[in-house]
Amino acid sequence: CTSPVFIVGLVDDMQISISPLTRLLVLIPSAFLCYYFLGTKAENLEIPFIDYLFQFEVFSIIFICFALAGIINAFNILDGMNGLLLLFCLSICLSIIIFPQSSVSLEFYFYLVAIFFSILGIFVLNFPWGRIFLGDGGAYFLGATVTVGLIKYYQINDLSPWYVFLMLIYPIADVFFSIFRRIISNYSALEPDNKHLHHLIYKRLKKINIQSEKLRHVLVTFSTFIIYFPFLLGANYFSSDTLVLQLLSLIFFIFYLFLYLILAPRDFFYRS
Repeated sequence: CTSPVFIVGLVDDMQISISPLTRLLVLIPSAFLCYYFLGTKAENLEIPFIDYLFQFEVFSIIFICFALAGIINAFNILDGMNGLLLLFCLSICLSIIIFPQSSVSLEFYFYLVAIFFSILGIFVLNFPWGRIFLGDGGAYFLGATVTVGLIKYYQINDLSPWYVFLMLIYPIADVFFSIFRRIISNYSALEPDNKHLHHLIYKRLKKINIQSEKLRHVLVTFSTFIIYFPFLLGANYFSSDTLVLQLLSLIFFIFYLFLYLILAPRDFFYRS
């Protein structure tokens, strides 16, 4: 199911030019395969009007395909500093282990353990020395496997759909504010840039004369960990309480925006 995702990332890692739009469109077949073979369906969002639309299978398929493609792409965006994406994925696994749901299947734990130690094997070489890298292929693949795993976990345990949203709140917020920033800056939403939150933290550390490149990577990775990990714990603790999950999601967005505006330079939203 994840073959299209991995292949498009691997091709890009080989320095073969692929437009951002083409890459995004190639992610959709993987999302559809996951829907068809693995049953990663979107059944509701516990929002009355939108939930009505999920009665139509076409809407459900379109929603899950674009949602999965978007979050897979978001994982690749996070892969901008040594250990950043890897620690986020490890944190997702760890938060589930700390607050396991009562009806979780043994098969899911095998899946979780396989992902955790596969990531850990790369993490110890990547962070902070950068002796090995995920590349786009690895980032896309992790985005697919972790997200699909979370969707199945929510389905098996009959959790709130907002559980998955809050578990992925960091990459979702990063993409959301990236799109918003590009709109007001009149810049293409598909082109890469270096104005994400982790870039701002990195630049601020550089500005205060922290000379070591490795130390800056360490500080950026652990700074973001401190920001998102409490919300991962909250997602698992309140996994069936939609109202609390929605509130925590809103708090994260407000905090993210507040931190972003503090770190952003005065002329940040204007193209030079």
